[in-house]
Amino acid sequence: LVLKDGDYELYDEVNDIIDKDFFNEVIKEIGSENISKDDLLISTLIVIAPRRLRIHLNQRDRNNDLTKIIVRVFQDRVYFCYGCNKCNKHTRIKGY
Repeated sequence: LVLKDGDYELYDEVNDIIDKDFFNEVIKEIGSENISKDDLLISTLIVIAPRRLRIHLNQRDRNNDLTKIIVRVFQDRVYFCYGCNKCNKHTRIKGY
C-alpha cells in the first residue's frame, strides 16, 4: 500500500498494482456506491485479508486517521516504510 498526499495505490504480493476493476467489485459486494475512498480502502483490505501489509508513506502520514484505523484492524501484520524503492527497509509496528 502506498499512501501519498491523501491518495493511495494498492499492490499485490508481487508488486503488481491492483486495478480499479477490483475496487469496483468490492463496491458491488458491499452494496454502496456512495462509499468514501478511505472506507473503500479499508473494505478492500479486509476482503483481501493480507498476511502482511506494508505501507509506504512519509512520517507525517503515519498518524493520520486512515493509518491509525489500518493499524487497529491489521495490528502486527502492518509494516511501515518511510522511503525506499518499493521496500528494502521496513519497521514493524506493534501496539501502535
